[in-house]
Amino acid sequence: MKLKGLTTAIDYAYLNVLDLTDVDYRTHTKLEVYMIEEPDNPQIYNQLANKELLKKAVIVMMLDFTNPWNFMAELNRWIKFIYELQKRAEFTISELE
Repeated sequence: MKLKGLTTAIDYAYLNVLDLTDVDYRTHTKLEVYMIEEPDNPQIYNQLANKELLKKAVIVMMLDFTNPWNFMAELNRWIKFIYELQKRAEFTISELE
């Protein structure tokens, strides 16, 4: 599922979060998911460096377990990406805490 206006480097989907105590299992809320495969695309920053979006974000990094020797390089690459997002969204350290 793609969101209009996003680059081809970002996939978007949402998950319905159900209230299991509700007899009818109605959707309680929606969890938005942005999937980024390559953090090196500069267009990604324009789409995601949004202060309001990042305030509510939880970032999950998934690594390829078929190449464990690349873990440290991949982690470093993704940490630089997150740092650059924080910088472009103009977050201060106190706002991040």
